Amino acid sequence: MREGMQDGPPAPTGDGGSRIAPGAALRRLRVARGLSLNELSRLTHYSKGYLSKVETGEKALSVGVARRCDGVLETGGELSKLAESITGASEGCPYRGLQPYESEDSRWFFGRDRTVSVLVGRLAERMPGRGPLIVVAPSGAGKTSLLQAGLLPALRRGMLPAPGSRSWPAVVFTPGEHPVTELLARISAYTELDLAEMAAALAEDSAAFAGQVADALNGGTRGGHLAHRRRLVLIIDQLEEIFTLCGAEAERRAFLSALAALAVTGTAGHPAALVVLGVRADFYGHCLSRPGLLDTVREGQLPLGPMTVAELREVITGPARESGLHVEPALVELLLRDMGVPAGMDGGEAGRVHEPGALPLLSHALLATWQHREGDTLTVAGYRLTGGIAGAVAATAEHVYTGLDPRGQDLARRLLLHMVCLEGSGTETRRPVDTRHLPPEYFPPQAMSKVIDAFTSARLITVDAGSVQLAHEVLLRAWPRLREWIHADRTGLRMRHQLLETALVWEREGRDPSLLYRGARLHTALDWAAADPTALTTVEQAFLDACRALHVAERATARRHARLRRQAVAGFAVLLALALVAAVVAVRAAHTAERRLELAQREKNRNLSHSLAVQSEGLLDRDSTVAQLLAVTAYRIAPTATARRAMLSALAHPARGELFGHSNWVMRTAFSPDGRLLASASQDGTVRLWDVASRRQVGEPLTGHQGAVYAAEFSPDGRLLASASQDGTV
Repeated sequence: MREGMQDGPPAPTGDGGSRIAPGAALRRLRVARGLSLNELSRLTHYSKGYLSKVETGEKALSVGVARRCDGVLETGGELSKLAESITGASEGCPYRGLQPYESEDSRWFFGRDRTVSVLVGRLAERMPGRGPLIVVAPSGAGKTSLLQAGLLPALRRGMLPAPGSRSWPAVVFTPGEHPVTELLARISAYTELDLAEMAAALAEDSAAFAGQVADALNGGTRGGHLAHRRRLVLIIDQLEEIFTLCGAEAERRAFLSALAALAVTGTAGHPAALVVLGVRADFYGHCLSRPGLLDTVREGQLPLGPMTVAELREVITGPARESGLHVEPALVELLLRDMGVPAGMDGGEAGRVHEPGALPLLSHALLATWQHREGDTLTVAGYRLTGGIAGAVAATAEHVYTGLDPRGQDLARRLLLHMVCLEGSGTETRRPVDTRHLPPEYFPPQAMSKVIDAFTSARLITVDAGSVQLAHEVLLRAWPRLREWIHADRTGLRMRHQLLETALVWEREGRDPSLLYRGARLHTALDWAAADPTALTTVEQAFLDACRALHVAERATARRHARLRRQAVAGFAVLLALALVAAVVAVRAAHTAERRLELAQREKNRNLSHSLAVQSEGLLDRDSTVAQLLAVTAYRIAPTATARRAMLSALAHPARGELFGHSNWVMRTAFSPDGRLLASASQDGTVRLWDVASRRQVGEPLTGHQGAVYAAEFSPDGRLLASASQDGTV
């Protein structure tokens, strides 16, 4: 539970009016004395969840609780006086409707005396350290009410055969999205153990963790008779939330390991806790697939079946009798008939005939009938006004919905769909929604508060310290309009479940990029979010934003790598083309040489090529142009490894200089055998000599031809230069 919430809306009273919840006074006094809800819970021995609901205005402050809080907070009786002034309003309707009966409602909880006795007996069998007890029931069978309004009060009355058990601290909670965190917080409230130290101990050794809890509950001492050891009673309702809400497999395993260790004899010599688990029957298969639950299901299972006819009669008449009300006998028979009980059926075991999930419908029908009562009597006429068992929930929900303006109706549809979880298997469950994670641009706080108040007043949804959820999963089936919404958006609901589960794991793991969506999965999620941006919570939006940013970055990286690959391929192609050209020239030079001098000339050419290549490498940093010419010439003369290396090195360097002098195209160049002179033949009819080292012209241009000069070659000894012209002269 979270602290710091604003007070809740006025709670409904029995006569349709409203009263102001005393949560503001309780919270003001608690904060003024510097106490947290955890601390107040520990000092008053009331659950933190109940105290939180009082502060938010969802639960009334009873006189007993007010007196206990007055004593702890030293208020001088302020809270007791406030509670006494509203007792009549707070104790109006004895029926809870779709909401479960809680421990504070035990006076109105009827019809399960036999089951409570069996439950306590089975729990006593687990006391020697035989592990948890698991209660399995269909949705709507009354499991939550049995645990909270039946088992807890029975333990406080001392029904468990263990000395001092009535004073053992007991707590009821649901696993939620972070079951380990919830478990450790509840244990810390009663043991004052440090949360971080408990988490570290659990991660290292669950048995040692359980021993630590057992020691803390008994003042740090061990020994003594097992029966006299103090224990914690842990009642975990809606265990299926570890499969529907918790997205981290490691946390599921740690949670189940902790519960098993707490309920068996460990290092402390005795169990630290009595553990009771409540789970929906349609998640039975999930439990069987978990090694941490298999033994519990096999040996410590208590199935909760339908009520007998006699028990159903008590459910109908008992709360009314306790509150000084009357129920018309004809109404009792009509209710039983509408529950599917044949006329004349007795109250024995054979009378277990009502459908699973019918109890919340019955309870809501009784609540609605109470609202149409005549004086202090619940009548058949009032019941018929509600629409009956089958229609009371739908009628109430439809009445609330149609009472909203169009904007409120649209907001209600979107908000209610957020409270629906659709698993991959298609199973529909409710889930709590933290309203602070809903984007305010699509869920304006003021308008959303009006919608929540309307459905809360009708007991169709519950509010708990910042989160809202459907009061019962029967609403998923009983209200046709909601069924239509779910059917129309099944794909979106399934997508939201998967996205939320992944986003929560991503958030919990420090926003690990490896958990982000990619590829087709990302495109599917983005298309769904674009179609309905109101479907996203802030956590889901942050997750998709991170996915989108990663996708953009990865595409940019891929484009950059592709560009570099193309550039590399193009560069290699140019080098290959140059190498091929040089190879062709070298082959031609080899074929024009005299065959009789082939061997000697080849060796000479190799030496000359090596010399030119070495000169080329030496000139790379000073004159890359000359170095390129030398390298190409060296490779033409003899394609040695040295020449090839020199050519590749020269080609990798940009040109550094040029020789200027001719007035027309240069048709041919030739180096002297020693490489010191370069001869160039041009279309301007001249041949010029250049000093390779200084890149300066040697002497005057050589003239004499009457046309363009196309060729020039040095003699082998370098003493003569021959030139050939277009005019036909040499």
